[in-house]
Amino acid sequence: MEKGIRWEFQSFAEYLDALDRRGLARQRGRHGGALGRASVRDGRRGVGARGHPEEIEGMAHEVRVAMAVGAVGFSSTTNHNHVGAKGRPVPSRLATDEEMNDLAAAMGDSGRGVMEITIGARGPIAWPRSTAS
Repeated sequence: MEKGIRWEFQSFAEYLDALDRRGLARQRGRHGGALGRASVRDGRRGVGARGHPEEIEGMAHEVRVAMAVGAVGFSSTTNHNHVGAKGRPVPSRLATDEEMNDLAAAMGDSGRGVMEITIGARGPIAWPRSTAS
């Protein structure tokens, strides 16, 4: 990824601008796809740490901003096969149900959105399984 992606953005709005500068197509017109949960969480306390309430609110704020500038929702994973640098779990794998609920509510504040979660066979978050229809 480091060799193939020009990391010239910090926020979701800057990401959308980078797509525009390159003339790359976006999903459904102006929308820019889903906000990657690992990227929102990675800048916080680190890979192994659980988010504190103020950190979770900061992540929720980032979700609200991304929705306001054109995200269609956010994606996340709790799948044990999803690892990052040096084989460490991607940050979203370590999130609590409370954190997931707060981010889903932040997306819901926009009145729209799609939440994608890859849970795998042994995902630790129970509610996606219990509410799936």
